[in-house]
Amino acid sequence: MDIIRNTSYQKYKLVRFRGEIGVSELGDALNELTDYVRTEGAKRVGSSMTAIHLLHLETKKVDIEIFLPLDKKILSKGDYEYLDRLELYNCITTHFKGGSYFLPNLYTEMYHRAKNMELELKMPFYNVFSKDPKEIFGVELVELFVYAVANDKIERI
Repeated sequence: MDIIRNTSYQKYKLVRFRGEIGVSELGDALNELTDYVRTEGAKRVGSSMTAIHLLHLETKKVDIEIFLPLDKKILSKGDYEYLDRLELYNCITTHFKGGSYFLPNLYTEMYHRAKNMELELKMPFYNVFSKDPKEIFGVELVELFVYAVANDKIERI
């Protein structure tokens, strides 16, 4: 696994969902978020992004943020929050292609590599997908870039 240091990621005009869902419900949550965007008269203009905050192994639920980039500003409503921008700075980044069940191992490896580089990572790991996944930590093949912020350089506006 190659890790690139001092990377950044910026996206503008996003809608964000934060909640607890079952690990097999990511596709449904993405569809619901996309439907909300459509009802607000906006269009999705890029890859989905997730941030995994906590995995509850016993209940197979995950505390997650889901971000979708939009073509225009929309109103925040209920569980859906509009963000003008999301910027991640001072990240380490890697590219991953494989079964999504390997992601916890990937996060662990990134954590240990960062420690060896004398970096302190701030959670969560941000996943930028090339194609929307249907589930988290399942057998589905995924391709994504993972960003992990060092030294707490996150700005949400």
